[in-house]
Amino acid sequence: ARGASTISVHTRSDSATSPTEHAPIQVIQLSDPHLFQDLNACLLGMNTQQSFTEVLNLVKQNHRHIDLVLATGDIAQSPAPETYTRFYQMLCELDAPQYWLQGNHDLDQLFLDGCEPHACSSPRIIAMGNWRIIMLNSSEDHQVAGHFSRQELDWLQDALQSTIGSHTIVALHHHPIAVGSRWLDAHMLTDSFPFWRIIEQYPQVRSILHGHVHQAFETVRGHTSIYACPSTCIQFKPLSREFALDRIPPGYRWLTLHANGQLETGVHRLTKIPTGVDFLSLGY
Repeated sequence: ARGASTISVHTRSDSATSPTEHAPIQVIQLSDPHLFQDLNACLLGMNTQQSFTEVLNLVKQNHRHIDLVLATGDIAQSPAPETYTRFYQMLCELDAPQYWLQGNHDLDQLFLDGCEPHACSSPRIIAMGNWRIIMLNSSEDHQVAGHFSRQELDWLQDALQSTIGSHTIVALHHHPIAVGSRWLDAHMLTDSFPFWRIIEQYPQVRSILHGHVHQAFETVRGHTSIYACPSTCIQFKPLSREFALDRIPPGYRWLTLHANGQLETGVHRLTKIPTGVDFLSLGY
């Protein structure tokens, strides 16, 4: 594969089904592109349209077949139906079903207005072979941190109950567990305790995927692996107390889901950082 890469393998398996009996499911996770209506606009010096285009080209170079594209939020920096429509049209180049999560920079109604019929937003359950992907909307308009209402948590409980017997992934925008950066962790999922209280009841939950933190991060809580996705534009410096950008290129996460519950995942990045980034910025 071209570009910088890391890989993790989650091998917990309690199914008698061999991964060779069914073709593995290939998933691409893209997150936090922060697109503008203006194609020439920049976020802290980075042209987000250009960086997103370069990451998409890297995906096409590295993956001949894709079963699913999962976009985990902050699609737009300047929310507008035209921005989301352009995003949809660009993802169509990957020739795979696409599903979107809202991020804190997205506005729900504009997000939905910009969705084409084949681009489905959360909440919903995606069924693929022996796997189920539960998509959640952790965002509230004009709020940076994530939150679920009581009704949304009840929906998650029902969704997990319905996926018993299937290997399950839960996807949301906000991080449900601290990543070790004080400023970022102030904007994580605020009601993470009731969220985890539900997740821990269901051992079929293999993994949780999220965006928001603009970095590759992974950890394990109980029976569940948690994976963050790098942004397709600027990257946040890990373990920083205050806002800081990392000097590492944009990228994406890939996942290979086997029928027996084995999950392989890794990150691919561009070979260089786009020029013009303001690494001295104190925020945006």
